[in-house]
Formats: sequence, C-alpha cells, structure tokens
Amino acid sequence: MIFEPLIGSAKRELTLPEVIDIIIHRNKGIQAFWSSSHEWASTAAADVLNEARLDWQVSLSYTLKRWLEVPDADDPEYDGALILAWANLGALTENTLKFFLSVYFDDYMTDQDAIKLRQKILKPGDASFEALRIFYYKKIWDDNNKKERNNAIQTIQQRRNGIHAFNNRDLAAFKEFHEAIFYYRDILEELITRVPLPE
Repeated sequence: MIFEPLIGSAKRELTLPEVIDIIIHRNKGIQAFWSSSHEWASTAAADVLNEARLDWQVSLSYTLKRWLEVPDADDPEYDGALILAWANLGALTENTLKFFLSVYFDDYMTDQDAIKLRQKILKPGDASFEALRIFYYKKIWDDNNKKERNNAIQTIQQRRNGIHAFNNRDLAAFKEFHEAIFYYRDILEELITRVPLPE
C-alpha cells in the first residue's frame, strides 16, 4: 500500500473523523504560534511566516470533513468530488512542506540545494510542489523512510494535479484518498516535532 503509517501503526486505530480533528488542532496550533513569531524566530523567518496564510491551512483542514461521505460511484458528482478532495489534501500537504522550510528560513536560504529559478533562490512560499518534493527527498527526510515518504507525497501531488486535467488522469478512489489523510497527519505530526511549538 502506498500510504503506510510513518509514526506507528497504533495511530491507525483512530477513526478518520478523529484524524481530521487532529489535523485541524495541529494546524490551528501552527497558526496561533507562528503567525506572530517575531519574538522567538529570526526576523526573516518571522516576516515570511507573517505573510503566510496559515489561517487558510486551518480552513482547508476543516474542509477535509466534506469528503467523509463518499458519493455512490455512479453519482455524477463522484469524480468531481474526488478531484476536489485530492486538491484539498494536496494544498494542505504542499503548504505544510512550505511552512517547515519557512520556520528554518535562514538555514534554507543558505543551503547549497535551496530551490532556485534562473539561479535565484526561491522563498519556500514561491516554490512548486515538485521542487519541494525533490528538496525534501535530498535534504529533509531521514534515509530510513525517504523513499516511502517521497513516493507517497508524489502520489498526493499527482492526484492533486487532477484539478488541472483535461485528459484522463488516475484519481484512484476515495479509499486511497482517505488513507492519504492518515498519511498527511503522520507527516504533519513528524514535522511539528522538528520545530519549536508550545506545549
């Protein structure tokens, strides 16, 4: 299965609504703590985080609840709902990757592998999902799980790109989408443990 738990199989005993509540809680905590971080973050990092729409991450987290009820497969809304669901989760995943690099903005901006466009280093908020995925594979994920994490994030990215599709694209099914929500929770919680946050 693409979306294996990263933090421990016991956490898979939670229900999907419980996992979404955790995602909401975590992103609300990020917004509350990092939206005004000039007292504890570097000036550059605090400025970047102050401009970030961390409140939209909270709103997108609540929106995951819309995808708990799955339309019947023959319902004309099924494909549209699945496309929008993946877009929802893809945005959350991409923005969480951007958030983490923004917290460590000074380190990121001086990294030799920082994401560039025409030889200019891009701020995390300006980087594409693809560039972020590659950077995380090279620099952030531990060697033990980097291939698994990269593959799962790439799957979320590809399914998210269904929002742009005119030609046929594999959207999988809601079962895989729901598994991906568990995976996103795992990634979110892992990255949170690597940044300073209040208890």
